[in-house]
Amino acid sequence: MTNPTKRVLSIGIGADRLTDGLWDDLRENGIISYVAGVIDQHQNHAPFDQIVAYFSQGLFGNYDWKVAGRPPVDDDLYRCISHAEGNLLRQMDRLLYEPLSSSQDKPFKGTFDDRRRLLFDHIRYWDSQLRELAIDVVVFHNVPHQIFDSVIYHLAQSRGIRTLIFNTVGAFRDSLFCSETIEDLGLLSLGATIHSAEVAMWRDSPERITQDWERICREVDGNLTSRPLTRKYSLIASIANDGHIGGDALSPSLLARALGRRLGRQFHRRREPRVSFRHKFRRLRDVRRTRREELSAATHVIPSERFIYFPLHFQPEATTSAKGRHYVEQEEVVNSIVAHLPSDVRLVLKEHPHQFEKLLPRARSFYARLVLTPNVVLVSSDIPSVELRKRCLAVVTVSGSNGFEVLASGKPVIAFGSAPWREAPGVHTVRSNLDIRRAIAEVLVANKIPRDDYLGFLENLRAATWRGDLSGPTGGRPEHELIELATVTRHNVGLVIRTWLRLGRDRD
Repeated sequence: MTNPTKRVLSIGIGADRLTDGLWDDLRENGIISYVAGVIDQHQNHAPFDQIVAYFSQGLFGNYDWKVAGRPPVDDDLYRCISHAEGNLLRQMDRLLYEPLSSSQDKPFKGTFDDRRRLLFDHIRYWDSQLRELAIDVVVFHNVPHQIFDSVIYHLAQSRGIRTLIFNTVGAFRDSLFCSETIEDLGLLSLGATIHSAEVAMWRDSPERITQDWERICREVDGNLTSRPLTRKYSLIASIANDGHIGGDALSPSLLARALGRRLGRQFHRRREPRVSFRHKFRRLRDVRRTRREELSAATHVIPSERFIYFPLHFQPEATTSAKGRHYVEQEEVVNSIVAHLPSDVRLVLKEHPHQFEKLLPRARSFYARLVLTPNVVLVSSDIPSVELRKRCLAVVTVSGSNGFEVLASGKPVIAFGSAPWREAPGVHTVRSNLDIRRAIAEVLVANKIPRDDYLGFLENLRAATWRGDLSGPTGGRPEHELIELATVTRHNVGLVIRTWLRLGRDRD
């Protein structure tokens, strides 16, 4: 009989306040024998037998090559990753806006050569680590989307190393999904199996899902009954708020504080401050150019014809680059819908306001390409989404986190990616032209979905997810809430891992 204990690579679990002690619990229970970790530098190293990388190292491939050497990438190794290469190279867009980018000794400029060189460094390093450490299992605290963790995921999948991915349940606070693959994110079967195996041991609240659902419905009803305000974008406000959403109202004191923060950061960079300043100015220039292109291609009038609404995703982010496969290219979503639309139905697009508020530019002519087809209309991002949802026939998304708000509005959804609400009534998850054609035909004649129709899905969601938080930021909660949440998260996440490993061993 083989040793049942496992050697684990943990990505972001076990080193923070909410999961500290989790790996020690599993060791004591004889579930695991070894844990290697990827954590932030300031986090707790004690639970791990070895730290194989810090997140800051992994982002730009700043690995200790004295550990792994620099082995060549041969055909067998390249084949493990080649099917996902395009998506991995696209994921590297995020590195252009990563705060650590300007502190690199060799700047990442995002050229094809830069991206491929970084990809190959990730492949060679993580292949050597998985082999030398004899890893059996990889556990992710979130869907892999930061390039190095995506490489780990695809290498593990190709080698038969089991993977477990935790992910948040969209708008539901302190609720966690789990799945074994990115493609299965949002499917409830694995979670339901694990949940039922230890039904008496979970620390949870029966109202966890229903309370959040009621909150979402109240917010949607409030938006629908009140006149939505047109939001005006301000580049100066975004700069002052440091690219954060929903910051303080613009004021001279806020501008002064923001300028001080930015100047301080620039002069503490390892690279020369003027290099970082040039990078910032280029980014601001490109955001202004993007905004001008959006305004020149957009209308401020909502079409009077029947339409399907596609709120564009802000990018780069995990909902497209990780969960959307090749539909990370949103132009392909537009092409896929328009190819099957009747001539009297429009596809209405709207830019995500976060694209500008987070100071993220689009590629040149992005909007002009989207509206090449007469059936496609781009409306200004100043128009509130609630008004478009109210008037549309259906909503298109890749795997947007706003999907639960759409469901609460009673509108059908066409989803191209692995969405957390994909098993809800009225959701059409599409993979082929036939799927898309059928979905469009159905949503064009669909009635508004009553909220009672979602009750069964909400119960299934509660029975396939867990209370817990792996997101990191604590949201300014009072201390007693944090203590209680940490206790629950450590217990539930540890029990999920333990049960999943046991069920896998029984299955094998």
